[in-house]
Amino acid sequence: MYKNIFSSILLYLVFYQVALAELPACQPFRIHRKVTLPTPPSFSENSVLAQNWENSLVDKISAHDKTFKKIYWHWKSSEQFVPPPDLHAWLQCLLYYVQIDTDGDGLPDWSVQSDEKPARILYPFDTDIDGDGIENILDPDPFQKNIFPVDKNAFPKHLESSTKDVLHWQYELWKHFKILAIEHTTNHSSYVLKEFFYLLKKMFPGKLPLWINEIKYLYAFQNHDDKNNIAAFHFAAHAISIGGSNYYTHQLVGKKRIDFLSTLAHEIGHAFLLGAIKPEEFQELCEKFGWGEVFDNGVITSFNSSPFFREHPDSDSVEKAKKNNFVSDYSYTNAHEWFAEAFADSILMQSKIISPRSPKTFDRWLTYKLYSK
Repeated sequence: MYKNIFSSILLYLVFYQVALAELPACQPFRIHRKVTLPTPPSFSENSVLAQNWENSLVDKISAHDKTFKKIYWHWKSSEQFVPPPDLHAWLQCLLYYVQIDTDGDGLPDWSVQSDEKPARILYPFDTDIDGDGIENILDPDPFQKNIFPVDKNAFPKHLESSTKDVLHWQYELWKHFKILAIEHTTNHSSYVLKEFFYLLKKMFPGKLPLWINEIKYLYAFQNHDDKNNIAAFHFAAHAISIGGSNYYTHQLVGKKRIDFLSTLAHEIGHAFLLGAIKPEEFQELCEKFGWGEVFDNGVITSFNSSPFFREHPDSDSVEKAKKNNFVSDYSYTNAHEWFAEAFADSILMQSKIISPRSPKTFDRWLTYKLYSK
């Protein structure tokens, strides 16, 4: 089952220009369906580039984003770096967007970095692009000052589904969890929203933890399906994306329902890790549960550090299924995916969605972290 943690997955979900043969070097994220995005840049690539063009472009971008230079050169020196063929166009594109400041408040409209590397999909840096006091997602037109009052506590009218059952669950998710279920490149399925609500209620029957704010939005994206690319968590967007009504037309039952709930819990696990755990604690946890060989000497201070994305040494071993707290083959992909898989298994067991089993060490650790505060 395909699952991913970081927002780079949106490269595969470029929903509003999917018909183009070639993707742009970078592009802003469409906040909601009714948003009209800025005019994209147009560049003519020279066959001969000026000397020191890279340093020059990085410096110009850094004049608007003070941390860009540091993360850029760190990214280029990391083991995860793969030289992109369009680097010059990419940096030109980032420079174009980082200079846009609609309300003139000194904050760029768009962030040009994501997950401590240059971004392809640009999320809003300014949470109120037009400066009208209304958060972008709650604003029917985030690029034009709104002259009409907006009730910030009500579910936004411009995000309401035209389908009665979907609208009901949009209201419920907003009322109980302050999560906006947003129809984006496809329509939401009421069956999906119902299961998402059910899972959250099972997890949090009482007071909500602070880290749940890492999940502000549930987007319906057409590029998801109901088999191999079911959902994804996008840290930079504070969002989970999921397939819509074109795949989920009936009530989920049996194994398909359990697998679906497991996938949702997996993505929630990514949010929990990034919102409630520090990188240093995650490293200690990984070393305790069998990931010690992937780490270099020293303490890790970033979730984006290479060791967290290294495959487990036993990933091809026939003995891997016998390891405690490794609940699936996918758990061996890297430490992030191991954690999310173990989180999902533990949550479904503790919520009695799957059959009870003997508690594992990870179960006890997770129970303490989830409910002790």
